[in-house]
Amino acid sequence: MNNIFQRFYLIWGFGKSKNNISLMAGKDIVSQGIKYYSNKEITFNAGQDIFLASKLIKEATPFFSDIYYPQLQSKLFSDNNLIFKCRGVILI
Repeated sequence: MNNIFQRFYLIWGFGKSKNNISLMAGKDIVSQGIKYYSNKEITFNAGQDIFLASKLIKEATPFFSDIYYPQLQSKLFSDNNLIFKCRGVILI
C-alpha cells in the first residue's frame, strides 16, 4: 500500500527563502520545473530517490512533442550549501 505522504511532488513553481529550504520524504522527492532560491542552505532528504528534472513540454502544452526548454528546468540557487541525501539515486 502506497502512502501519499511518503512522496513529495513539486511540479512548476518558485520557492524563495531568506533562511534554509528543507524538503524531506519517506520515499521519493520529485521536483519538475521548480526554482529554489535560498540565502542560506537547501537540503533534500529522501528515503529513496531524488528527481530534479525538467518538465516535459507536452505536459505544459499538448501541441508539442517530447522536447525541453530551459524555462521548464529545475534550478537551485543557494548562498551556502546544497545538500542531497537519499538511499537511492539522485537524478538531475
